[in-house]
Amino acid sequence: MTSIYRDKNFLSGAAIFILSIFLYKGSEAIPATEKLLLMRASFFPLVISIGLFICGVTLLTLPFIRKKVDLLSLPGGKDMLVLLIFIAFIYLYIYTMEFLGFILGTLLYLLLSMLLLCVKNKIQGLLLALGVTVVIYFIFVTFLKVPFPAGLLGF
Repeated sequence: MTSIYRDKNFLSGAAIFILSIFLYKGSEAIPATEKLLLMRASFFPLVISIGLFICGVTLLTLPFIRKKVDLLSLPGGKDMLVLLIFIAFIYLYIYTMEFLGFILGTLLYLLLSMLLLCVKNKIQGLLLALGVTVVIYFIFVTFLKVPFPAGLLGF
């Protein structure tokens, strides 16, 4: 009999459950700036923590309900190399954001990630990366008034 504690649903559920507890405790620490009962600054993190709690409990109980264990297996060989390169891309994206700026950095990150993950149509990948970058930029800069790093392009 395979141990239920090595089941990927059980392990994911335990991690999400623990994360929900930390998020709930963190949301309690957010100071209340409004006098409203529900719509305080801590309301959204509280809702997210409750959702994560429900998802975590569901994943924790899934192996017991299904009576089938899906063992967690780590990627090996080429998959592990792709995973490590992808993680390196994330770090490069974060640390070069100030220098390159949001638009150029995000565009390069998305293009390199799509090439790494073997996108079939390279033109479609380029258009998707460009579209996502532009949409995110306009939503945050125009509507939400969140400034992004300008970088080399200056905007």
